[in-house]
Amino acid sequence: MTDHPIIGIIVVGYNRVGSIERLLKRLAVCDYSGITSVPLIVSLDNCGKSDVYDAASDFHWPRGSYQVILQPERMGCKKHVLHCGDYMEQFGWDAAIVLEDDVYPSVAFYQYAQQAVASYQDDDRIAGIALYAMPQNQTVRLPFTPALSDYDAYFMQLAQSCGQVWMKRQWCAFKDWFAENDGPFPNRPGIPANVTRWPESSWLKYHIRYCIEENKYFVYPYESLTTNFSDVGQHTGVASNTLQVRLQQQARRRYSFPELDNAPVVYDAWHENLRLAEVLGLAPETLNVDIFGGKGNPERKRYWLTTLCKPYHVLRSFALSLFPMDMNVLCGLAGDQIFLYDTTVPAEAPPDRDRDLQMWAYYNRILFPDEMIWKLSKPIGKRIRKSRWRYLLHPIQFLKLLRSCLRRS
Repeated sequence: MTDHPIIGIIVVGYNRVGSIERLLKRLAVCDYSGITSVPLIVSLDNCGKSDVYDAASDFHWPRGSYQVILQPERMGCKKHVLHCGDYMEQFGWDAAIVLEDDVYPSVAFYQYAQQAVASYQDDDRIAGIALYAMPQNQTVRLPFTPALSDYDAYFMQLAQSCGQVWMKRQWCAFKDWFAENDGPFPNRPGIPANVTRWPESSWLKYHIRYCIEENKYFVYPYESLTTNFSDVGQHTGVASNTLQVRLQQQARRRYSFPELDNAPVVYDAWHENLRLAEVLGLAPETLNVDIFGGKGNPERKRYWLTTLCKPYHVLRSFALSLFPMDMNVLCGLAGDQIFLYDTTVPAEAPPDRDRDLQMWAYYNRILFPDEMIWKLSKPIGKRIRKSRWRYLLHPIQFLKLLRSCLRRS
């Protein structure tokens, strides 16, 4: 392994001229100190027009080799992005940084990628390196914040598309798996339902399924090295800032990366903390962690840690006060909102408060007395449930609902 693995940058585009120009302009001013040559490829799916190709061809890249590759015919999103991974073998790279055209990198992204690849390129359990710090659990449409550690990264069993690094050997293993598993996507309880529902044009759903079925992980940063504009395009009808996150503004001389075997923070594809079994003194294979409440207990494991009210014996219960939610278990903060059930022992379920209202109050930092939860449950809970991002209802909207509710009482 060399001191500096050869890492190329691939910009993936189709028909968005402004997005390509914005990304290329940003790449020109990022930090590549200590690297003598940085190869850059702009790979364009064929949209039938020349404006994107012309804009990319006019760009001057001063850091190394530069190519604009226009596909001879329309490939489609899935086929085109997967084809981009083949450039590593074609050009002799150790890894590739893949940036779709609506992604916007931190100036530090290349320095981070260099050090991450050097740390993980020999570990076949690592399917890729995310540059994007995931802000949401899209399965349950809740904000997501990972538990902190002494490292600059953690692990999650979820592939990424808002800026990621693919390492050649691990990518080849995925492509071999994909060759045998391309086709109709199975509806399995082990795969998040929202991933299963993504269109067949999605390549990401296959990479996520690969991570789950083959027990692979992505490395995720605590501080994001990319953000995403969600420009109008093939999969986005209306521009949105939903995926915008804070960017790291300066590269560090040395990043600290954990090893998977002893990493203190590891999440599954549902954003559930897999290290909680050790904290609770349980064997990992016997515990189903479901604090977000989106997984259920499809494998019928004996122990079930969840915020859902279920008819089983409660071994321990925890508060819902600390952020993020798993910190309440990590710190052993007693309460009655997160329950550890023994599913082999039937019992009366805990009192079923309005969970939607309770979770909304938690994420908006509003404390309710229990009696107010019950009183507001119907009028406000109904309004919250109607909202797509229901747990992010603005506090001003809440105050209006509260005033209306109190007037009727």
